[in-house]
Amino acid sequence: MFRNKSKLKSILQFVFVFLLVCFALFVTYYGQEVRRYNTTILAFNYSYGFISRGLLGTLYLGLDALIPKDILNYVDTANITFIATNVIMGIFFFLVLYILFKTSEKYLNGAQNIILFFAVFFVPMYYSLRNMGRPDIYMLFLTFLGLILIIWGKMEWLIIPFSILNVMIHQGYVFMFYNIFMYPLIYKIFQTTGKQRKKYIAILGTSFLSVSVLFLYFNFFSHISGQETYNAIYAMAAQLGNGGEVYETLLTHEILGIDPWDQEWPQHIYNFIELPIYCLLMSPFIVLGVRLFKNIILAAETKTDKIKYALFPLCSATILPCYILKIDFGRWIFAGLAYFALVILVLYALHDEIVTEQIEKLIADVQAKYSYAPLLLVYAATTIPLHDIHINEIMRSISEWLDSYLHIIA
Repeated sequence: MFRNKSKLKSILQFVFVFLLVCFALFVTYYGQEVRRYNTTILAFNYSYGFISRGLLGTLYLGLDALIPKDILNYVDTANITFIATNVIMGIFFFLVLYILFKTSEKYLNGAQNIILFFAVFFVPMYYSLRNMGRPDIYMLFLTFLGLILIIWGKMEWLIIPFSILNVMIHQGYVFMFYNIFMYPLIYKIFQTTGKQRKKYIAILGTSFLSVSVLFLYFNFFSHISGQETYNAIYAMAAQLGNGGEVYETLLTHEILGIDPWDQEWPQHIYNFIELPIYCLLMSPFIVLGVRLFKNIILAAETKTDKIKYALFPLCSATILPCYILKIDFGRWIFAGLAYFALVILVLYALHDEIVTEQIEKLIADVQAKYSYAPLLLVYAATTIPLHDIHINEIMRSISEWLDSYLHIIA
């Protein structure tokens, strides 16, 4: 029997609102299609060797062998992707519940606000047309499981295989989402002593070394030369794609090792136009974030604690190479949002007094000074869903309008 009835009531009330918001986001943004990039990646599998991004395709082939129905076609690929997305959303819901039950009652309001803010971006991101079936959601699935273990404080060594599997899904995990494991492990190293500290150092060191080695291997040594292999993977991709569509740039890069930089450069220019405009539009949240971390570091009394909390925003810098080297700025922005939101929620569940106290003070201060503060969540919702190449539809319209007049892209 749950003894704290007032906390239980607060959680149940929030869950009702949370599920209602998530359902509304799903109905509004569900794209009903898996696009060619996300079907093409399922054609990669380990029958061709230990190749980059081969895990999802290998698992899909295994599923095809297990069930008495041929699923190597677009309709079944789309249906299974939808089912898998729903399951991962269910794991996210479990993580949310677990965090809320672990959070102190007096800090529930802050945790609930952060959960809603993250859900506003997360749900439409992976149900919408651009990113339905994107490998990123499978990496987040294993990330959610790892965060549950970190909060639980048991079986945390599984973070090592979870991290390895995520790099096998997509080597971009190293820059995008590994930091969601990295900082909580660093935090626990600071918080513990003796054998416990050695355990977290070992988990962090082993997982970091493993993902780094795999990243280098997949980027520089896993490419396969040979038109025959390319043709075979192309044929499988066409079989899985809607109307036989194939994302050829992905195949030539991952299989033949051809750098797509020249092809992607015009899209990169769109990214460079859109990013400063998006940052300007999101400046209310950026300012609040900077203010929050300034207050957290100032509230820390010891030099060690100041270093511990300073490392929190610094660990987000792992995403920076994505902005420099690749397109898909919408994905990189979401990765940053996921990092800050999920790690803060973990700290709520771990009862970090400084972080939770400063967030509560900031929320109270904003609500006291600005009567329109509740509308910030509504304002955030105007910028969704985040896309991939273009940040979102608003940014796409702006950059294409500017290009039509200024002819920025030759």
